[in-house]
Amino acid sequence: MSLANSPWVFVALALVLAFSGTLTFLPTQSLVIALATIAYARPDPALVTVLLLISTTVGMVTGDLGAFGLARWMNLGRWRWLNGGRVQRTRRWMRRRLREQPHSTMISARLVPMGRLATTLACADLRMPTALFARLSAVGSLVWAIYSTVIGAIAGIWVEKHPVLVLCVAVVVAMLIGMIASRVQTRLMSREPHEDQPEGLS
Repeated sequence: MSLANSPWVFVALALVLAFSGTLTFLPTQSLVIALATIAYARPDPALVTVLLLISTTVGMVTGDLGAFGLARWMNLGRWRWLNGGRVQRTRRWMRRRLREQPHSTMISARLVPMGRLATTLACADLRMPTALFARLSAVGSLVWAIYSTVIGAIAGIWVEKHPVLVLCVAVVVAMLIGMIASRVQTRLMSREPHEDQPEGLS
């Protein structure tokens, strides 16, 4: 529990979230939920919650901008490990959604496995202005931070009695939500026509 008292925890969290912009295997949501659970098991969770939301949002936006820059100027999207079938299908679908509903797409993509990176690559494909991308990333990151913190907060209410069990349940619930969102996305993708060439987005 004392880990949440150290400011270095939040610096480390921001760094992990930044690197997860391209290194998608990092357990970002589990870390945020764990810290939120610890925070709400304390008598004064407000300060830790604020620091958690700030560090999470800053880390996510930093990672998004890094991946966006690599995609725009170093062809990150052409790297072999990013050319799997699912990533490509998600990327094409995200391009269509971004043209129609950019804000909701940036938010909902965070719930889907590989959705964050696929959306970043789709934004680069559309030659989205960096300022617009940063704004959308900030909105999506803050909403995701609040969503993950709420899950941890609910678990934190009961953490004193069953700390390990409750934390595991919170992480599993988040994973289940991600799986459901992924299923919904797959169904929506199957109903839409394929896209051949990306168009610019101003």
